[in-house]
Amino acid sequence: MHRILNLSFSTQVFVALCAGIFIGLFFGEKVAWLNMVGMVFIKLIQVAIIPYIVLSLVTGLGSLSYEQSREIAKKFAIMLLTLWAIGVITIFVMAQAFPLWESKDFFSTNQILVVPSINYYDLYIPSNPFKSLADNTVPAIVLFSLFLGGSLVNIKGKEQFISPAIILLEALNKITKSIVTYLPIGIFAIAAASAGTLQPEDFEKLEVYFVVYITTALILSFWVIPFFISTITPFKYADIVQGCRNILITAFASGNIFILLPIMTEACNDVFAKHNLHTEDSDRYNEIIIPIAYNFPAMGKLLSFIFLLFAAWFTNTELTIVQQLLLALNGIFSLFANVHISIPFLLNYLHLPSDLYQLYLSGDVLTKRFSSLTAAIFLISFTLATTAYLVGIIQLNLKKILIFIASSILIIAIAITGIQTFFNVVLEQNKDLSKKLQQMQVDWEIPQNISYALQNTDHTDKNISTPAAI
Repeated sequence: MHRILNLSFSTQVFVALCAGIFIGLFFGEKVAWLNMVGMVFIKLIQVAIIPYIVLSLVTGLGSLSYEQSREIAKKFAIMLLTLWAIGVITIFVMAQAFPLWESKDFFSTNQILVVPSINYYDLYIPSNPFKSLADNTVPAIVLFSLFLGGSLVNIKGKEQFISPAIILLEALNKITKSIVTYLPIGIFAIAAASAGTLQPEDFEKLEVYFVVYITTALILSFWVIPFFISTITPFKYADIVQGCRNILITAFASGNIFILLPIMTEACNDVFAKHNLHTEDSDRYNEIIIPIAYNFPAMGKLLSFIFLLFAAWFTNTELTIVQQLLLALNGIFSLFANVHISIPFLLNYLHLPSDLYQLYLSGDVLTKRFSSLTAAIFLISFTLATTAYLVGIIQLNLKKILIFIASSILIIAIAITGIQTFFNVVLEQNKDLSKKLQQMQVDWEIPQNISYALQNTDHTDKNISTPAAI
């Protein structure tokens, strides 16, 4: 026991996950009651998230001066939207890697479910911010926070509000950290309950999610994002991947990029200095951009779209192009909050079973490492590109851009083909009822006579032969 307590926190979580899966597989439905423990943990971890996000956005935007906000806002938004677009396109295209899997279900409630219409006014417009907060309407909460933070820019004496708000942020952060210390217990309960109630074919499908998620994260982290930055700036691919490797390793090992923000700022300054582009303006922009960008959904958070698309595939729910576009739009807004808020919200938005969120938590121990890696690369790359844009050293070379697009398409196509081929060969696909019926055959060779024996009360057997009925 003493040795277990001396393990690092990430190791404790991993051990809890493995133990939960083992217990669930061994005891099956008998440990389904642990789902209640997992639900309690889920509710507790959400306690401080919404107020933390509101205060974080308000203080982050409100602390800027008018000159800083006007100088940064336009180019910050252009670069952010560009990288978001590249990331979302990559993620949604990679979702095509999910293999063709015929449902084992003959009946689905989706066939008779009348989907209610969505009130987009209430979804996005915080006409009553307190109601939006009470209902966890994340897009409206984010929009309200942006309005409030932006309005503080021109207000004199705003430090009297921002200073205590920062102290409150620290208190909320401590609440979250104190609850997260019990993460191994929550993960154990969730993993045990999930493993005990999942069917073997469901575990096979969950493997598909892991493979697609990790492959997408690696493509974004080590090709799409750094190669795009090297295409439009004087910086090299190696400046991000090799020059910042210590940050990337730490982000992957700890699963936490918040603690790396000051180090990221220094790393960005070093990249500018390496290319003799270091100025006071570049240092100032790097110091401003990173903490602000941290409040916006990084590419690591956008990877959660993989789970939502997996959830639709898992439940045999087909999403049209329009539905996918709306998912991307609503998802980006909802991901301003923590994924523990946005995932249940988006599952409900897509009318998918809320129980699938527990699958997300069970796999979060593994996927969080890769999402943190992708988020770290995104923050560094975004800061370098935005600062380069602000100081006027962006380079748009058509030949380089075409090479970037062609090579990215090739790598993604190879990845999708490889994943589909792998799962089509390794995993045994389920056949639906219609094919089973088609494979049924009738034996047309009818016997002429059918013989059977009658047992009499005097224990004598009589054989009777009758002609077969046609």
